[in-house]
Amino acid sequence: MSNTSQRGTPQQQIRNRPNATRTPIGSFGWVMIILLLVLGAINFADKAVLGLAAVPIIKELHLSPAQYGLVSGSLFWLFALSSVLVTAWSDRSGTKRVLALLAVYWGSGRLHYGACGKAL
Repeated sequence: MSNTSQRGTPQQQIRNRPNATRTPIGSFGWVMIILLLVLGAINFADKAVLGLAAVPIIKELHLSPAQYGLVSGSLFWLFALSSVLVTAWSDRSGTKRVLALLAVYWGSGRLHYGACGKAL
């Protein structure tokens, strides 16, 4: 028998350890899990709305379907590229710092948008 077949899978190794215990998730951990789930749903809905609003956008901006496809496709490629870049930035700078800066940036954008909406 080879040495690797005697080891088993990682799950089997964990079960076979004498003092294998799981760390329980505290109340703060559950709050974070729920917040991440909600933020993921908002992120998905944000992208789905673009598809739902396609026809009015095409009519208002006088775009052809090919032009709209190019614009919306570019936006999705921007999302994909920015996720890779922000992940690398987060690895270097720390997740808490990056999330805090992104939250402040997003919040200030919403604040300015709200101020412009009330001025109109």
